[in-house]
Amino acid sequence: MNERVGQGADSFADFDARLEAFLQQWHQLPDGSLLFGHGLWIALLAWKLLGFQVASPADMAAFRAFQTAMPMPNTAVWTLVGSCREDLRLVFQSGPVAE
Repeated sequence: MNERVGQGADSFADFDARLEAFLQQWHQLPDGSLLFGHGLWIALLAWKLLGFQVASPADMAAFRAFQTAMPMPNTAVWTLVGSCREDLRLVFQSGPVAE
């Protein structure tokens, strides 16, 4: 949980803490705010909104299985919907259009 792979890298616990900080402050963002993020970040947000935690190596392994099974195409658009943390949810809006 606290292992860092590479100089300046976050541990998984650091990553989780940053996401928790976002969840504590998301309501301060103006309506219609546009955020950009990596698929791993979006997956951890979804995981936590579903009520799961990452407090142990077993939790990390379960999250990894969830994250790799979650469809996350490049340029995917997700909407964060809800009025309080207890009812927040992610809604998939769109992904890349095949030509």
